[in-house]
Amino acid sequence: MSGQSVGGALRAAIVSLSGQEVRREAELLVSHVTGLSRAGLIAHSDRLLDETERVAIQTLVDRRRLGEPIAYLLGQRDFFGLVLEVSPAVLIPRPETELLVETALERLPHDQPCAALDLGTGSGAIALAIASHRPQADVLATDASSDALAVAQSNARRLGLNNMRFAPGSWFDAVPENAAFDLIASNPP
Repeated sequence: MSGQSVGGALRAAIVSLSGQEVRREAELLVSHVTGLSRAGLIAHSDRLLDETERVAIQTLVDRRRLGEPIAYLLGQRDFFGLVLEVSPAVLIPRPETELLVETALERLPHDQPCAALDLGTGSGAIALAIASHRPQADVLATDASSDALAVAQSNARRLGLNNMRFAPGSWFDAVPENAAFDLIASNPP
């Protein structure tokens, strides 16, 4: 259907989707494609979509209707004040994992060097949050999946976190011999 407006696409997405957060999910998908904020969706609801935008929105709505998580559709997830890239190569960071990060940060010094290890880092959520909030920490993140490690490394580069290292391998097999840590964190599935 050509000539569809932003508002029309939003209404169509709301009708197509199901679940408790239909409106929020529809807004996220339409915002993602159009680049409009939530307020922009309202203010520019009569703006016509071009064919590329219309097809992209419909494709995302169809994928969501089939159960694909919003975070994978958007390619990102907010976690502990950081916007993290996510993909099917990693599990989506869960909100309860933020409690693990809070607990870890309570145990690490604010103003002196320390070392932390994140086993099975996935997207790097735990390691990145620690590295972001403890700039003097040396944070090592490991994962058996090279694809997951690539996502975590990309997140670290994008966030400008230079106090991180990455090691491929399964659990402690990836950790250099004789390495010492003030904190070891992990949140396996």
